[in-house]
Amino acid sequence: MEANYYTGIDISKKRLDWQVNDGQNRPLAIGDIGNSPDGIRELLEKWTHQGISLEKMVVCFEHTGAYGLLLAAMLEEAAKTNHEN
Repeated sequence: MEANYYTGIDISKKRLDWQVNDGQNRPLAIGDIGNSPDGIRELLEKWTHQGISLEKMVVCFEHTGAYGLLLAAMLEEAAKTNHEN
């Protein structure tokens, strides 16, 4: 896979702070959302509307135990869904 986007996410119990950079490390989008199913769905929709493809994205976030599990599961599910379509 060739990555066009690189995303870093800082995880806390209640919030996810994120930034998406392009392949030349230029910031494309930045923000924060709630660490909840609704917040993560909102983030995925925002990326889609901005033309940012999950299929060409590398996502990095620290291991925070339970606080990152929901994000990991929802990103994996979104990637599978996008790949099947």
